[in-house]
Amino acid sequence: MSAAAKRPPVFAIAAAAVAVTAIVWFVFVRGSSDAPALQSAFPAVAALNDGAPPKNDAPPERRPSPFVAPQDAAVASVRDLCASEKWTDARAAIARLFAGDLPDESRAELATLAGRVHDRLFAPPGAPDLELYEIVSGDNLTKIAQRFKHLKGCYGAIMVLNDIKDPNATLRLGRKLRVPKGAWSLVVDKSLFTLWICYEGAPIRSYRVAIGRDEKTPAGTFTVGNKNPKPAWYPPQEMIADLKKDGVPIPIPYGHAKNPLGEYWIALDHKEHQGLGIHGTNDPASIGTRASNGCIRMDNKEVMMIAWTAAPGTAATIVE
Repeated sequence: MSAAAKRPPVFAIAAAAVAVTAIVWFVFVRGSSDAPALQSAFPAVAALNDGAPPKNDAPPERRPSPFVAPQDAAVASVRDLCASEKWTDARAAIARLFAGDLPDESRAELATLAGRVHDRLFAPPGAPDLELYEIVSGDNLTKIAQRFKHLKGCYGAIMVLNDIKDPNATLRLGRKLRVPKGAWSLVVDKSLFTLWICYEGAPIRSYRVAIGRDEKTPAGTFTVGNKNPKPAWYPPQEMIADLKKDGVPIPIPYGHAKNPLGEYWIALDHKEHQGLGIHGTNDPASIGTRASNGCIRMDNKEVMMIAWTAAPGTAATIVE
């Protein structure tokens, strides 16, 4: 073999290099004019980078992830306030959130946190939210509630804070009852089938409820209106003809099998939604379901606590 045949194929190598360079230029450099079309196909990614390509050589910005819902951050801040034992601030934060638009799990967590908050705020002897009342001869809950104008004659608040089960129970002379100074409200979460009694906007007691079938229970803010024990029922106009055919008297008296109102009726007033209320039931198995004609149904014993606590004018918010 000659010396010329042993030399490396220099020209062949050079030609191959030129060809590779040309391919790279056409694909990656010239082809980069298509980049805007690719970017517009992923607007969410472009938004994360404020419309600019990411700078891998720069330190990452310290800002909240855009995928963290504002509610999640707000609930986390309540956790932090509780961890720091800032109980009054925590309750105020819960109150700002609780009757608003929240995921079910967030509302449930806030209710749990509120329990911790109330345990701390109502525990000290000198708690700023409370007055202490010493029971004297002849006292009963009705008389005691009438001594405090802000309770508007409703003694349920005293029962809640002093764990009194029966309003007719004998009150021991000399016992000191905790009497709350703040405001009460109600919140109903339709998807959780739960009603909460709230103190200063933060939940303190919960109850299972039934709501309207076919989305008949509207969301919104109502006020408690008239309250009637042992109520008669005035059925909707479209039901009256069929009920009369069956010999049912109109209005349907308390205790009648066709009267769904149970032991108590608490009207919910609203300028756009008429005829809604919170009431007991003659069908306890329906609690926790969508079963009513739009009203909030409760266990007959539990609805009494709402009646004893919520005075006319009390805010009642229904959320999805």
